[in-house]
Amino acid sequence: SEGRTLIVTEAIDDAAPLVKALTEAKISTEVVSAEQLPRSLTELNGYDAILLVNEPSYHLSQQSQAELRQYVHESGGGRVM
Repeated sequence: SEGRTLIVTEAIDDAAPLVKALTEAKISTEVVSAEQLPRSLTELNGYDAILLVNEPSYHLSQQSQAELRQYVHESGGGRVM
């Protein structure tokens, strides 16, 4: 099946080449800000990978950081920074 990625960034222009490459590879891609990052592990598990593009950790709440750790370590999700 087609992969599904979530790109978290405030710098849309910085993420544009990545979005283009993923789209050309037929990988479904959604771009959100840190504030729009899914708040539950269940929602995060809907993605094969989450990519943080020039997104400092202080833009993410402690809860979001904990959910991302759990997504990678317990659910086996991919994370790229």
